Amino acid sequence: MPRIDPLQLLNCLQVLLSPSGGILSKNEVHRLASLMTKFSKKLVSKCVYVLILKNTEVTLLGLFMAAGGWTLIHLWLHDAIYTMNWALVKELLELLLITPVDVERLKSNNIPKLVKSLSKREDLVGVHELSNQLVQQWLKIVKDETQSEQSQQKAAQTVTVISDTPSESATEDESLQTEEQPADESVAENEESDSGAGPQTFYKLTLKDGKHLISKVGSGDRKSVV
Repeated sequence: MPRIDPLQLLNCLQVLLSPSGGILSKNEVHRLASLMTKFSKKLVSKCVYVLILKNTEVTLLGLFMAAGGWTLIHLWLHDAIYTMNWALVKELLELLLITPVDVERLKSNNIPKLVKSLSKREDLVGVHELSNQLVQQWLKIVKDETQSEQSQQKAAQTVTVISDTPSESATEDESLQTEEQPADESVAENEESDSGAGPQTFYKLTLKDGKHLISKVGSGDRKSVV
């Protein structure tokens, strides 16, 4: 294959790049991800692509990683370690330091394992420091996300417990209904007792000497009335 001229490559990609040299917009993310995947076998191409990504806005960089870029970076890092191209390894580590990640993305491939192994290489000046910094940064992300998930789970459990427990107002209403019931019955009994309590007055009509006479009789004489 002919040798790749980095300036010529950049000129070809210029319509997809911003004035700062990064990805222009989200509309170009998938197209650049596809181009980088297909045409990144040469070292010159990889270096140019890494430079473009390092100058890309964080939001667009995250979209690029989601569009297959994370897998591509894993391949580049693996090859750079295998060929002991520590200069390229350093560039990739610097790129990873500004790349937005979450736990799911970190678990999707072996990039964290590769970086962890590099953090133990004290003989590699620059690589050792960058990889250690990256390990600490990712550990913090994992810790924060785990704590956030635990807090959400506790909050969900609390809401469930509260919804299953009868409210104080409902309990008070039931108590009031229970207390009011005997009171209603008592009033009814009082009304019934009032209706039948106390002496009642009766009048008796009699005919005597051709005249009608009306006389008052007590409740005790009720049975004598005809």
